[in-house]
Amino acid sequence: MIENSYFKGVKDPYYKDSGAQLVVRGSVVVDSTGKQQTGGRGFDPRSFYDYTLDAAKDVPAILKDGAGPQPDIGN
Repeated sequence: MIENSYFKGVKDPYYKDSGAQLVVRGSVVVDSTGKQQTGGRGFDPRSFYDYTLDAAKDVPAILKDGAGPQPDIGN
């Protein structure tokens, strides 16, 4: 299961082998080449736990804001 991920400038962002199941939901692929293969039913993670997803389009900004030293972490 790949949910709300952001792939930019990568070769073969996601693919499965013959015995795998892969479901992709809400993800964004930008300037990438190659395989984007899904198949099977996979599973629903919400059957196991609750969680909230950020929008995939927001992932680059979230990473930029959270990258590097943080003054409130590790003090």
